[in-house]
Amino acid sequence: MKKLLLFSFFFALFIKINAQKDQVTLKTGETLTVKIAEVTPSQIKFLKTLDGPIYSLNKAEVFMIVYEDGRKQLFEQENNSNIKNQNAKIEDEVLDPSKRYGGPRIGLTYLSEGFISDKVGAQFISQFGWQFETRLFKLADGSGALFEVIPLIGGLDRGMFLPSISTVLGYRLANGIEFGIGPNLSLSGFGLVYAIGFSFKSGAVTFPINLVFAPSSRNPYYEEFKYGNNGTLIPSGEYEKTGSRLSLLIGFNSRKR
Repeated sequence: MKKLLLFSFFFALFIKINAQKDQVTLKTGETLTVKIAEVTPSQIKFLKTLDGPIYSLNKAEVFMIVYEDGRKQLFEQENNSNIKNQNAKIEDEVLDPSKRYGGPRIGLTYLSEGFISDKVGAQFISQFGWQFETRLFKLADGSGALFEVIPLIGGLDRGMFLPSISTVLGYRLANGIEFGIGPNLSLSGFGLVYAIGFSFKSGAVTFPINLVFAPSSRNPYYEEFKYGNNGTLIPSGEYEKTGSRLSLLIGFNSRKR
């Protein structure tokens, strides 16, 4: 009698479990009657029979599941939601400019003939400084605009203190090539600098190599004199040229919080 009751219990349980079927509708229109075992982020696992193997489907193939209790799960909505989330991340990356970097710079500057090289007494001087960089925006193709501030101290190898500061508005391509232009202030006065370079990345650190050119201009603080008719020196109204500067700068950048 006990064996009969136990057999009846398991038989009834078997019938009940097998009666609980879920309907899986594929995007092709086909409907599968199965028992859902598990729904993962990428797959749907199910049984065709209670004691059978577990099968799986990619979520991308499934349109909807109607569970035995009447509950529905639409995967088209989930896919659209995932796409929207991915697009939102891209938009955040493009529109959020709050990425700031910074790092040391060292380099060498060539001084062409002019006021600066005359005062320094050499055509090459060392440079030491820092670069502060702000990424203004980044496009989906990996390129983006940036703003840089670079204070430098030159001439330490000559026992001199020659400060300068440049601000550069530039653009960096996805392949790492970058270029920019901006104002420069130094002991020779105001002027423009033109920069071109290349950056490569290793882990979270960026290594830039830049050439910076400052064209020669008239020094507003050093007016040339000439001899007058009576043999005295008088201002000529001409100003001595500063001479051009060409700097090679290298260093590294890391992200600032």
